[in-house]
Amino acid sequence: MDELKKFAHWWSLLGVAGAAITAAAVNQQNPIGMYFGAALLFVGVGEWICRPEKTEIFNGPTPGSFITKRSNPWKPKLLGILFDLAGLSAFARVIYLVALAP
Repeated sequence: MDELKKFAHWWSLLGVAGAAITAAAVNQQNPIGMYFGAALLFVGVGEWICRPEKTEIFNGPTPGSFITKRSNPWKPKLLGILFDLAGLSAFARVIYLVALAP
């Protein structure tokens, strides 16, 4: 069950939702849905790459006990930023297709 907690972050859920939306849009041959799902998927993957898990261990209140603190600080990496930019460009394409295209 602890392994599932690793995937309970907003970027993981965003990636899963993006994959599901993209698959459904491909099945329906909906280009706006495909771009929107790809945007969510790319941003989710980009944030997953840029947010590695960091574990810190502190001394506990009693001798011999320890406190473990896990966090996911944002640590920029080139591949993650490229995925984020690809997601933002796909989202810009969605806005163009919905609002500006005839």
